[in-house]
Amino acid sequence: MIPPSSAPGGHTLGITLTAGTSVTGTITGSVSAEEGVIFAKAKASVSVSIAVSMSASVSYSDTWKVPSSWREGYLHAGADRKVMNWDVGHYGANCKWVISRKGVAKFPYHIPAFWNTRG
Repeated sequence: MIPPSSAPGGHTLGITLTAGTSVTGTITGSVSAEEGVIFAKAKASVSVSIAVSMSASVSYSDTWKVPSSWREGYLHAGADRKVMNWDVGHYGANCKWVISRKGVAKFPYHIPAFWNTRG
C-alpha cells in the first residue's frame, strides 16, 4: 500500500506509480594465438567482455481536485485486482454508448487502482 497524498479543498492531488526492471548480461572469454614469428611457441591472450543491457518500465498516474467545500481530501493508490472488464464501442443516436465488443482481461499481476476519500 502506498501512503495517500492529501490536500485541503480546492487543491489538486496527484500520484504516479512506476514499476520497471532491467536485465544486464555479460559475455566473457579469451582469445589466444601462437606467436611463432619472433619467439618460438610464445602465446598471446586477450580477454574480451561484452555487456548488453535492456530495461522496461510502466507508469500509472491519476490526479483529482479536492472539492472546495471539503476540509481535506485524500488520493489513494494501491493494487486492486488481477481481472478487469473491458468494452469497445461508439456513441450512437441520442448520444448513447453502443457496445460492439466486450470481454474480461486477466493480468499476470495486480493492476493499480486510484480512489479518493474525504478527510
